[in-house]
Amino acid sequence: MEKVRRRYIVLELKDQGEKSWHEEWRILLEKNPSLKHPLLKLIPLHPRLVLLRCGHKQVEGLKRLLASWEGVEVLGVSGTMKGAKRKFLRDKGYP
Repeated sequence: MEKVRRRYIVLELKDQGEKSWHEEWRILLEKNPSLKHPLLKLIPLHPRLVLLRCGHKQVEGLKRLLASWEGVEVLGVSGTMKGAKRKFLRDKGYP
């Protein structure tokens, strides 16, 4: 069995209006059943920032899908949560 290496995609959420990103994510999962993977997890960091944990083989597909999702900007991908915070969040002025 091949080991799945975790990756963390850093997402910045734009103004969603009345919908929360939880609702948006639920809708996205309903439209794309291939995203229902046990490794996928949303980790909130800030009201406008979210880490999306996924497997290393899912990164490219998720980036393409998220790029088409209005209101979300993909800031980058890292192999650790600490690295993701260090690389992508300090530049944006987040703690």
